[in-house]
Amino acid sequence: MIFGLATEGITDQAVLENILYGVYKSKVGDDIEDEIAFLQPAFDETTRKQEGYGSWTGLIAYLGDSRFREDVINNNFVIIQIDTDVVESLDDSLSRFDDQGNVLNTHDLIDLVQKYLISEIDNGKEGFYSQNSSRIIFCLTVDSIECWLIAHHHKESKHKCRTQNCEEHLVKTIKRFDILRNGQFIKNYDCYNTLSKDFRKIKNIQSAVLHNESLKAFLEKLPDDLS
Repeated sequence: MIFGLATEGITDQAVLENILYGVYKSKVGDDIEDEIAFLQPAFDETTRKQEGYGSWTGLIAYLGDSRFREDVINNNFVIIQIDTDVVESLDDSLSRFDDQGNVLNTHDLIDLVQKYLISEIDNGKEGFYSQNSSRIIFCLTVDSIECWLIAHHHKESKHKCRTQNCEEHLVKTIKRFDILRNGQFIKNYDCYNTLSKDFRKIKNIQSAVLHNESLKAFLEKLPDDLS
């Protein structure tokens, strides 16, 4: 596969799948959908449900496992996604706040979490990440992937840049603008696929980027050459 997705959950995979389609359709065509593998957690296309253990704890366990190393070798690129709202849970030494109690800016927060993930990948031994860094892409969503959806769906610019409590505010945005057309918000693959389907058009991604720095940071890491 060109891309393997290692994420907190299948809802994140739905969003990333649509973004990758929007970014690469002009280069690869519709076949890009056949070049995306759901590595962690696994997803059953028949039941449309998650297989195995999801969540951030499942992701961290996966990064330290031999399965991750095999997946990196067997895919052109592996995208690792995690929401930064779990940063304090990852390790007691990590914090979203600086010494003065101010929230870290997006780039410093991404850098903090990325360094932690690299340490989990190397599992106490330096080498694997540095040898395979060109094939590992970090997607650190500040502070959750729902912030990316708000950047697209909310109609008011002052709310599009939100980076805190985004799941709660996404639900409010959906209701306010009837985004699901009287449908119910459910945290599953199909719902998030519907919410992110507009990202299959590059113009909608480019518009959302103007309001979300972590989305911009992720897009800047995506390769031009897919070989």
